[in-house]
Formats: sequence, structure tokens, C-alpha cells
Amino acid sequence: MNQHVVDGQTVVSAGGIFELGFFSPNGSQGRYVGSRYKGLPVEKVAWVANRKRPLIGSYGVLMINASDGNLFLVDDKNMSILSTETSLMSNNTVAVLTDQGNLVLCELNKSIGLNTRTGEQIVVTSWKDEKNPSLGRFSSAVVDRHELLQVLILNGSSKHFRSGQWNRRSFIGVPSMTKDHHNGFQLLTDNNGEELYFSYAILNYSAPTLIYFDSYGAIIQIDWDADENKWLRVQNEGNRTSGCVRRAQFQCEETITSPNSDDERNKGDVFLSVSEMKLPDFSHYLLGIKWNAKILS
Repeated sequence: MNQHVVDGQTVVSAGGIFELGFFSPNGSQGRYVGSRYKGLPVEKVAWVANRKRPLIGSYGVLMINASDGNLFLVDDKNMSILSTETSLMSNNTVAVLTDQGNLVLCELNKSIGLNTRTGEQIVVTSWKDEKNPSLGRFSSAVVDRHELLQVLILNGSSKHFRSGQWNRRSFIGVPSMTKDHHNGFQLLTDNNGEELYFSYAILNYSAPTLIYFDSYGAIIQIDWDADENKWLRVQNEGNRTSGCVRRAQFQCEETITSPNSDDERNKGDVFLSVSEMKLPDFSHYLLGIKWNAKILS
């Protein structure tokens, strides 16, 4: 996009997957600029530009400022509603809608991230509700304790959820991050290594999918089902309706009987490998350490 987009027009990504345009979520009166999957009968918005300031009325223009290269949105009175406010200082700026639904201005693309020098956060924030994409109660944060990165979902300033530590492939506290799930999920850094970004991109595109957290702070994944012609929520694996209930005895609680004898002995205890567990926040990352542990009897 190197000109402008008015309400009623759209910009389509190179692969024809996403389109950028004006919309009113679920019949609300405000007008917003955002990206969504193209051609689906049930609209689901992936990204919203002017969440804090909706347009009133059906006239709005999204354009690039010819003098400094910034992207901005104006209303019917030519008043600025949104500006990127970057220090590009270029009149050759081009905005590109990618096949991941991101609107990229030159080489800028913000994801969840952290500036390790200044502590500045690049955050994602929930919608207030399904009809109102303005900033909700829940937001993301990336913490870096002892070189162990993890993502938090905060309810205001209170911790609502933590992902567990990043093990350079996935978050250890998210069991659903299978090989297919985290294909395209990666940790990126800027040129000087100060800014860290977690980014997710669908590399093997087969059907529309969205991952977000809702206005109640729940992490949601929805996939488009072409047969049923609607969005379907992907359910978490496992049945936890009974809560945390032990259904098997501890090893030390079981006994064995020697053959041809009435002698009973306790089974020996062993160390078990437990996967997909969240480590405490004060944990340290040890790289290249080999352990040679023995169980002494």
C-alpha cells in the first residue's frame, strides 16, 4: 500500500489470505481498521489498528504521510485518529499486508516482546468484549529472569497466567505446544540483541486459524471448518473436570510378594522424569551440564 485506503476499499495480501479494511465488529457503531481472513462468510478480525479511538461514521482514510513516511488514519474532518509515529523520515515508505495478517510499515513488525536494556514491553491486549476492540483488562508481558524467558498474561498488574520457561523450542508449561502447534513460533532478536520478540507465523497454511486471549484472559485457538462453514474452537487436551485427583498409588505404597514365599517387601522408590511442568520463577538455566546420578540403596 503506497497510496491510501478509504472506507469501503480493501487491501489483500499477496497470497490472497488476508484483507485489510474498515469494519464494525458485531454490529457496533464504531468503525475500525483491521485485518481479517478474506472470503469467509463469518468474519473474525485478526488485528485492529485504532482500538483506542474508533471512527464515527462511514468516512475514514488510511494513508502514508508523504513527508515523513508514517502511516496515519483520519476521519471525515481530516482529524488524525492514529499515527505510527516512527522515525523513518522517508517519503518512499510502503505498507505491506502479509499472509500472516500483519500490516508491516517498511521493516517494522511488532510482536510480543521485551527490550532487555530499557525494560520496555511490546504487548498484546485483550478486547473489552466481542463488540468492543478497545483495550481490555488483560495484557501480555515477557519476563527475563536469570536468562529464562516466559510470557505472562496480566489482569491489570496481577499475574493471571504464565507460560512456563522458554526452552528454545516451546514453553514448558504449555502442553498443547506439539510439533505442529509451535511450527512457526520463534524467538527473534534485533540487530544489537537488546530487543526480544516472540512471533508466531503459520508456515504450512492449510486452513484459517487464530490464536488470541479473550476478554476473560483465556487463551483461545479457533480454526475455520470449511465443511461446517464456521469457526471451531480447538479444545485443550485432557479431561480435568475432576480436578487434581490421584488415581494411582505412590510407588512406596505398593508391595510385592516373593515367589514361593509369604514374604512381602515394599517396592523401591525411583526418580521419574516429569515433563511439561512449569519451573519456579527463580530457576536458572544450565547449558551443557551432564548429570551422572545414582540411586543409593
